[in-house]
Amino acid sequence: MYNKPLVSIIAICYNHASYLEETLDSIIEQTYPNIQLIILDDCSSDNSVELINAWIKKNSVDCLFIPHQQNQGLCKTLNEGLNHVKGEFFQGIACDDIMMADKIEKNICIFLEHDESLAVVHSDAIVIDEKSFQVHDSYHKTFGYPDKEPEDYRLALLNCPLLLAPSVLLRTSAVMAVEKYDPKYFIEDWPMWLKLSKKFIFKQSEYKLIKYRILNNSMSRGNESKIKVARTAVAVLKNELGNSKKEDEIIKNTLKHYIEKLINFEAADSNLLRLKFMIDKTAYNLYLYLFSLIGINPERSNRIKNYFWKRKQDPKKN
Repeated sequence: MYNKPLVSIIAICYNHASYLEETLDSIIEQTYPNIQLIILDDCSSDNSVELINAWIKKNSVDCLFIPHQQNQGLCKTLNEGLNHVKGEFFQGIACDDIMMADKIEKNICIFLEHDESLAVVHSDAIVIDEKSFQVHDSYHKTFGYPDKEPEDYRLALLNCPLLLAPSVLLRTSAVMAVEKYDPKYFIEDWPMWLKLSKKFIFKQSEYKLIKYRILNNSMSRGNESKIKVARTAVAVLKNELGNSKKEDEIIKNTLKHYIEKLINFEAADSNLLRLKFMIDKTAYNLYLYLFSLIGINPERSNRIKNYFWKRKQDPKKN
């Protein structure tokens, strides 16, 4: 299609049954006409697979749908989607976020104004809740990201992740040039932005082109997930040391920030585990007291004791 390069969209679902139709509808309603759709379900435990199949049939959509039999995680799932990408450009989107109708068209216009040194186009987003109601008019302002485009993306990215993943459209050849997403990291996007920033340029659209959903029960709000994100950030930043004195100064400051976060998160996690054990210990003593009143035999009491002892030894299984 003349001057309309193919754009591949990788839609990734994991227990997004309540939201996936909004996401998929926003993809097929794009004003940009030349899109390849790849849908992957990463072994959802809800009825997402059934709903996706029904949506494909209802809308007669020509797409590739890959349901996983085992959960692989985001990085491996994105890399699998990349194996099927035919577009000159691509992007990933979770099946709970929503694209504005002109999202791809506006991104492509920016790409067509530049040469192949441009690898990433991104934008701000509107923040929505579980019911798709707007709760913030700017993701950047809400989470303290700079609203204006930085003069040096490389230095800006060493200070913070900066880009909102579902807003990003990427040049496929650039991603392939720096290798795919690294599955050893808990977060997939920041390491990719940092790799690309060494060789390519980035641009920010002036428009808000995504509705980004934040859920009250989102994993990102859990302390365990925060610990994993902080540990990944520390590992990613350490990997960037040694390129230049200027970069190293920024990295060391950012490392300090994430190490402090990690210490606080791990302390909170430790306190939570201690609280769980105190509750278990109280419950155990109560069980023994009640059993003594009703004459439970010692063998039964020992089984109860062993159960709580195992929970003490490995409290994270609770």
